[in-house]
Amino acid sequence: AAVGRGGYALTWGSRRVGGFPFRLAVTLTDARFASPTGRAVSAPRVEAEAVAYRPDRWVATLPAGLTIERPLTGPTKVEGRSIRASVVRTDRGPR
Repeated sequence: AAVGRGGYALTWGSRRVGGFPFRLAVTLTDARFASPTGRAVSAPRVEAEAVAYRPDRWVATLPAGLTIERPLTGPTKVEGRSIRASVVRTDRGPR
């Protein structure tokens, strides 16, 4: 909710949550994370985990690649065997 109030948007087609009690595991399909600046990242599948005692730090694997969207240059498709990303929530928003 706090991220949404900052102008960011996270949408997905389906969601599966598990991994408790040691970790939080979330699998999203058709996921898209957009910033208020017009930049966005989308992926057909996102498999993300955070350890239960640090839910503000997530590591994600994108097994089907991702698309980076930028306002002036348009979308860029990125593919690879092992694409990983991390997200940390700070007082100023996600990074």
